[in-house]
Amino acid sequence: MKNSLNRILLFLIILALSQPATAQRMGSFLYSEIHSVPDDSLIAVFYSFRIPYNRFVFLKEGTGYSAKFRMTLEITDSLNNHVTRQTEDKLIDVDNFDETISKDMYSEGTIRFTVKPGVYHLLPIVTELNSNKDLRLPSREIIATKKELTGMLHPVVVEGEKAECKGKEFYRLANFDNYIPFSEKNYSLIIPSQDTSLKSLTVVISKGKDTLFSKAVDDYFDSRLSISECGDDIIINDDSSAGSICRNFVLSGFSQRLPEGDYVLYILKTGSSKEVKHFPLAVEWFNKPFSLRNPTEAISFLRDVENADIVDSLLKAGTKMYEEELFDYWKKIDPTPETAYNPLMNEFYLRIDYAEKEFSTLSKKNGASTDRGKIFIKFGKPQKIERSSNQYGKMVEKWIYEKPHRVFEFVEKDGTGNYTLIKS
Repeated sequence: MKNSLNRILLFLIILALSQPATAQRMGSFLYSEIHSVPDDSLIAVFYSFRIPYNRFVFLKEGTGYSAKFRMTLEITDSLNNHVTRQTEDKLIDVDNFDETISKDMYSEGTIRFTVKPGVYHLLPIVTELNSNKDLRLPSREIIATKKELTGMLHPVVVEGEKAECKGKEFYRLANFDNYIPFSEKNYSLIIPSQDTSLKSLTVVISKGKDTLFSKAVDDYFDSRLSISECGDDIIINDDSSAGSICRNFVLSGFSQRLPEGDYVLYILKTGSSKEVKHFPLAVEWFNKPFSLRNPTEAISFLRDVENADIVDSLLKAGTKMYEEELFDYWKKIDPTPETAYNPLMNEFYLRIDYAEKEFSTLSKKNGASTDRGKIFIKFGKPQKIERSSNQYGKMVEKWIYEKPHRVFEFVEKDGTGNYTLIKS
């Protein structure tokens, strides 16, 4: 019995490759990063932002849709005196309506300005130009002091795969609040050093007293570090108009090993235990399924595909252990055991999210516990859905799966949207 249930779970990942469930992203209005780089006697500050399309008002334009917004930055000093004001207008054009409500498509941009060394406050204001509405976001502190920006600069999270821009390859800024997104993708860190004589350094990533990763890094490039836009990408490039050259060490091959959580990144001199600098580091699961955020409920959802005795044993571990027990359970059937991210686990709970939303009934029955919801969780989205009415005037849905061939028939009996499985 257990083996057959596990085969059902493993089948989820095969279906997920061709029929993925809809991701449920955390409801953040804006992701933004601030990076400061010494520029001769001044400090160059780069404010990068990423906003989901579903936050904008799109208007019909010919065969497509368009949205417009303005990003305004108000910068004041520690005494609340005005320092500078920066603005950038952005235009978004999309081809179809589904893109206008997407949580997974973004408009990105970066704004550069310079300040004297000091402490500042940055107030971002987003103006939605189609509706002419302003949203003032929380103020951000900028610590641009010589002490803060000496030696090693704060690491920059970039995507593992480079972006091509004007015939050259550049690192693409991850642009998620300087977090490392917990996902299947590979991410790297660029660690800028003002000491261009360094040939290598040692990077250690720790959580509490545990060392999770340690590596000597000798992969680097020298450049005047700058962040700029290139098409739809925010890239790390070499700006000849910027200040001093940095030696930028590239740390790769670590992000997929780290579970979500908070860490400390230590930079040491290679061959020495002497610490040069340390920085906070965090891994965040930005598109974590909602049904996975409560470990107790997440374990209970396994009853639809797993032996009841196994589910009960997980629930006997105690509430403090639920999350660990749940991840251990899924690790045993992880198709990518070399990484911390489990695509099978993610797909299962994304399907629960979808079922809860799409198959809920007028009688308030949870969509995941309906017959359609249970079939969707097990087998994913059918390749074809046929709708008709039977001899009694009741709505009938027939779900057809192709590989392997399966047919499920549901009838809506009571007018509440609750379809009962009558044939499989």
